[in-house]
Amino acid sequence: MWGRVRVGRIYGLAPEECPLPIYTKLPPIVVLCALACAACSAADDTAPVALRDAHAAGPALDLVGRAEFEGTYQRRVADLLDGRSETYDVLVSGATSVRLEIPDTLADEFVRGATYRVGGRALDEGTLEVQDVELVASAPQPAIDPEKRPARRIAWIQVYWDGKAGISKEEAKLKLFTGDKSTNAYYQQVSFGEDRLAGDVFGWFQIPDPQGNPDAIATYAQQALEDYGVPLWQYRQFMYYFPFDSGFGWAGLANLGSPDNPAENSWYNGASGCVVLAQELAHNYGLVHSNSYSCVDENDQWTPYSDNCEESEYGDPYDPMGSGCGHMNVFQKGAMGWLEGCNSVTATASGTFNLVPMELPCNGIQALRLPIEGTPNYYYLEYRQPIGFDSLYSGVLVHVARNYGGTNPKILDMNDGPGAFMQAGDSYDDHLGRVSFSVLETNDTHAVIEVTFPNGGSGAPTCIDGTEPPMEAGNYGSLECLSEPVGPDDSPPTVTITYPNDGDVIPPGTDFTITTEVSDDRGVTDARLYVNGEPFYLDIEEPFEWDVTNIPEGTYEFGVVVRDGVNWVPSDPVTIQVGIVEGTTGGATTGDVPGTTGGTESGTSGDETSGGETDGSGQTSADDGCSCRGTSPRSGLASWAFLLLALGERQRRRRRRRPRAA
Repeated sequence: MWGRVRVGRIYGLAPEECPLPIYTKLPPIVVLCALACAACSAADDTAPVALRDAHAAGPALDLVGRAEFEGTYQRRVADLLDGRSETYDVLVSGATSVRLEIPDTLADEFVRGATYRVGGRALDEGTLEVQDVELVASAPQPAIDPEKRPARRIAWIQVYWDGKAGISKEEAKLKLFTGDKSTNAYYQQVSFGEDRLAGDVFGWFQIPDPQGNPDAIATYAQQALEDYGVPLWQYRQFMYYFPFDSGFGWAGLANLGSPDNPAENSWYNGASGCVVLAQELAHNYGLVHSNSYSCVDENDQWTPYSDNCEESEYGDPYDPMGSGCGHMNVFQKGAMGWLEGCNSVTATASGTFNLVPMELPCNGIQALRLPIEGTPNYYYLEYRQPIGFDSLYSGVLVHVARNYGGTNPKILDMNDGPGAFMQAGDSYDDHLGRVSFSVLETNDTHAVIEVTFPNGGSGAPTCIDGTEPPMEAGNYGSLECLSEPVGPDDSPPTVTITYPNDGDVIPPGTDFTITTEVSDDRGVTDARLYVNGEPFYLDIEEPFEWDVTNIPEGTYEFGVVVRDGVNWVPSDPVTIQVGIVEGTTGGATTGDVPGTTGGTESGTSGDETSGGETDGSGQTSADDGCSCRGTSPRSGLASWAFLLLALGERQRRRRRRRPRAA
């Protein structure tokens, strides 16, 4: 079989510098070798030639008068440097974007991730007042009734255009994925183990000056990652970090998505604190900011809530959707789908309720909702204890918000003093007499809340799943909770190759499947196959297995490295003999799977100074040496060729079943 392959412009190699002609007819084995050598021959901080030579896109398309534009619709949240935020609509086409002013009459026409052709009047450079809209392509659809969410696969890409500055890749890995206080550890704890992050850190990559355009950054960064040899399909979200540039006007920026169909992109303008990392990802999942109310009564005196309130964006000091690094408030947890069963209870009649700590996995009430008559809003009550990421907080907090999701919850100042907490003995009466509540007790295990509606109200309390909460200790709500929050992941996974068996002798030309058995207390995020000691193929979905077709003679050693997002561990190697090679003990050179017992990930991918080290994932740096072996069917390269042909098609089929939205 012969192949026709375009070679050249691979990380700085011009066609005339490439060891092969621009178009060549070679056996696939030789072509694979040539591509591998070309990709490994350049430094990782050099942008692809195509990018270096490209004209950097401006902030948006230059529009004049009547204009039309086609692109993918996104809604964005920018966290501005002056402490405000801005939410706006855009159409994105590659590195170019146009802001949209959408009239109310057309607002329902737009769906995130769909492609539209719009026409209208240019308000200024880069902004279009939409007058007509045509759907070009529908948005990818998420799975119906998805199973429990798999790990959220994320690539953190560090880029620069003037000079490198900011956190190192090692710091980024600790902040995002592996540290005890990482964003990954945070999401695991606040979600009660429902959500976790798994990913890799890449860079630094030099890109053309984006001239203030975040879409240019995304385009250049993803192109650099692909040219570096990393398939984009391995990741669901991309975080772009670059040295601070005041020209952007914001510290963090993100596209808005939903929990089960997250948006893809977020940007970090030299910012990497606990708030911005958790917040921009949460915007990708559809959350908006946690604000605060400062209210006065008819005498212009402080009161927790009234018809005269001033809203402060980012005003919740405990929540990263506001300005803190504690647990997200219960409204945000409900919007993410982390509250289940009777974790959220709506009361419409007087009664007493057990409110259990919102930091622990519990079967009891963690969000007590009281409807505010005549409005679409509820009072949301939550109980915080000094546990985990909430180590400094204790007491009952109250927010006002609509039903879960899509709106800003507002925290109320319940005591006109430092902090907004209610403690045992504190009471609140709605200013219009619609409901009142008191904190009767605060214990390590729970608080007791007494709720009073005018004339007693009506109806039984209702859990989020439609059931009625049980009674315990004379109050509504179970007290059943785990004793500890979800902590850092310090238990490594396990992996065993179940077929073939070590020492098997297999006839040449045999078809078979390499199968594994894996386990982890929180789930294995990916597995990489090693062939003769070399990292070969990454799989991100169970079952972790690889089809082998028409295997040639030789000796082959297989190994598998699995990760759980924090820890990695290798399997015991399995060596097989295919046929009998006269005068030898096998043509392929065998090697060991990196490491012997595994460990915690501390390295990064794409490190220009790593000298080819691996972090256990099998992703090596651009400085890693490439060994272009011969084309003998007994060589290790021959085994790579037949595996690549078989596995590539299998992986493409698998990816087609997983639609994505931008």
